[in-house]
Amino acid sequence: MFCTSLYHCNNPYSGPASAYGVIGKTIAAYFNKVNAEGGINGRKIRFISYDDAYSPPKAVEQARRLVESDKVLLIFQSFGTPSNTAIQKYMNAKKVSQLFVATGATKWGEPKHFPWTMGYQPPFWIAIVPCGPSIAGACQETRATQQARLAGCALICRRQNWSREETTMNRGILGATLAGALVLVTSICWTQSWAQDQGRPPAPPALVGMGLPEVPPEQIGMSKQKLDRIHDALKQHVADGKLPGTVVLVARKGKLIYADVTGFQDKDEGKPMALDSLFRIYSMTKPLVSVAAMMLVEDGTIQLTDPVSKFFPAFKGQQVSVARSDNELARMSYFTVAVEREMTVQDLLRHTAGLAYGEITVNAPVRDAYAKAGLYLAGVRDYDARELTPAEEVERLAKAPLAHQPGTVWEYSMAVDLLGRVVEAASGKRLADFLDERVFKPLKMRDTAFWVPPGKISRLAQPLAVDFASGQPIKVIDVSKEPKNDSGGAGAVSTAGDYLRFSQMLLNGGQLDGTRILSRTTVALMTSDHLGSRIATPFGPGELLLGTPGYTFGLGFAVRPGGGIAGVPGSAGEFMWAGYAGTYFWVDPKEELTAVYMSQAPSPIRAYYRKLVKQLVYGALTD
Repeated sequence: MFCTSLYHCNNPYSGPASAYGVIGKTIAAYFNKVNAEGGINGRKIRFISYDDAYSPPKAVEQARRLVESDKVLLIFQSFGTPSNTAIQKYMNAKKVSQLFVATGATKWGEPKHFPWTMGYQPPFWIAIVPCGPSIAGACQETRATQQARLAGCALICRRQNWSREETTMNRGILGATLAGALVLVTSICWTQSWAQDQGRPPAPPALVGMGLPEVPPEQIGMSKQKLDRIHDALKQHVADGKLPGTVVLVARKGKLIYADVTGFQDKDEGKPMALDSLFRIYSMTKPLVSVAAMMLVEDGTIQLTDPVSKFFPAFKGQQVSVARSDNELARMSYFTVAVEREMTVQDLLRHTAGLAYGEITVNAPVRDAYAKAGLYLAGVRDYDARELTPAEEVERLAKAPLAHQPGTVWEYSMAVDLLGRVVEAASGKRLADFLDERVFKPLKMRDTAFWVPPGKISRLAQPLAVDFASGQPIKVIDVSKEPKNDSGGAGAVSTAGDYLRFSQMLLNGGQLDGTRILSRTTVALMTSDHLGSRIATPFGPGELLLGTPGYTFGLGFAVRPGGGIAGVPGSAGEFMWAGYAGTYFWVDPKEELTAVYMSQAPSPIRAYYRKLVKQLVYGALTD
């Protein structure tokens, strides 16, 4: 494993103001920060910069002692000198993962400086060149030279800020060491160059650091050329001011085949999007909580047919708000009736509990009751009830009238917020803690939580100030502080990489990397049709998410029952969900395919981008 301590020695001849000095201090500071946050993939990093003044035998002896005593797996150094050549050959023989760095002192575009001219190919290499207008040309030239030698290897030039003040190295780059990727990184000193860099090819999937093996798309029946259309299409919408930035990941047959970023993580600050950027995933929290509930079903702690009143007695004897058309006055009036049966856990999972969202329900008394209770912040912020304590949320939901008789109508609602409270009551643990222990940690979803700690806040993606389509200011939830309740319906934050691990687990039938979260039969149950012909769907899941019919609902996901009807590509058995701020994922068991799209664009046209990415992915299938 990676070492738990940190070691750094500066090259004495380079000086603190040189490229080596600045980069060395920056990387050292960055690794300190990363280690303080838990490391990369849960492992701490040892950082070493060798002194070229050592003779080769002395350098190799130093390396041997470190490797044997500390199990060093990540080395920072330059290459091309006798000392470094000797060290690198030793590390290669010991199969030690290495991070090679060449700075502006090296004419890195010249083949004589490539590591493989010394008789081996490194598992990981970063080339850093000084800031200047020739970077793009140098990057292109170097890529062309190396592609000939490294056919089939992931290869990219990527721009990062390196300075004493900024430690913005993407931790996904470090994760690539585990996947054996070859990466070229160029430094940059001027903000406006980001726009010039939008034409770069997609970042290699290994950079995501998720642990999924990376293969070229062609090896598993997909066209890289057609997948690259995703970048081109989204890049244009970023340029048009319709999107701030995006991250797209695609995996097939358990292999990562596409990873791409476009635009900005924070356009106002000029900060580019990164593969490890954090996103408010809003309703993509619901599948996470649904899995948590089904784990408790497997534990025997709860049953799908349990009434919610078993956990919260206040839900006994609820009232239902019923609409009545007054033809004489040409208006709608409402009256209340008693529930015919209580809502169940299954109702919460499939949105048939009679609950609603104040933001979208047409039932006026329900909407007004939610607003009065603080469950709906009309005109303030959508889908944010996190200022209520769990007890307050339960009490106020129980007092509000239902929009429908339980088990009769599918209406998208706060049902999964209440489901989160059920998980807490049944498990005796806070929702965030239960998910962290039973789902996030086992799946190595290291950045998924219900708020962002100070050490990670710089990675949080931000929306545009004003929505392009509606012209309205964009308001999103504040995830920089701990909420009063963990919103199971709209409160989580995640990365594209974390969520792809979650979706791959579902595609694998409940397990990933030998860790089982759910049984295969439970996943099959969750992704089956739970609406049938008995439950009305006046506005169905597909219409809500994608603007098209053709989907029913399971236990936590929209489910596609057949290949037709839906106006988007897909397969029977496919399941999916999305989030208010523009996020989206789907899993297609027939095609052994899963994909994640992340953005922070809560726009009325967000369904367009979900369909766009989906059709471009399916259009890239070749087998």
